[in-house]
Amino acid sequence: MPRHIRFTVAALCLVLLGAHRLAAQEYKVVVNSANPASEFSSDAVSKIFLKTVSKFPEGGAATPVEPAKSSPARAAFAKTVLGRTVQNLDTYWQQQIFSGKDVPPANKATDDDVIAFVKGNPGAIGYVSGTAAVAGVKVVTVK
Repeated sequence: MPRHIRFTVAALCLVLLGAHRLAAQEYKVVVNSANPASEFSSDAVSKIFLKTVSKFPEGGAATPVEPAKSSPARAAFAKTVLGRTVQNLDTYWQQQIFSGKDVPPANKATDDDVIAFVKGNPGAIGYVSGTAAVAGVKVVTVK
């Protein structure tokens, strides 16, 4: 392979890696401080927020909560963890509601509201902007 093509491919890989890290910094996933987990797979978190499972991988009941639809953290989380846009999620939840399967996770107006909900509910899991103060809850890694 010619040198300039290798350089271009390497540069593109670095840009994509940087974009992934930036997206990950746009939100923090938080759980109640009593939750023993320190990390979850992206698949496990996705299933909790799409409500295809109702328990954490360790077995405790999971109650997802989300910030407002207009939150940049919501768009980043939807894309990175759920593999969807916020608009795609609206369609998904309309179908779930219409078929009588489930309703979307609770929405809170602000990061502080999400944190207060998670802090007050042992099985709660939510996400907030990457710059939010997260006192009283535990930030978990999503891999």
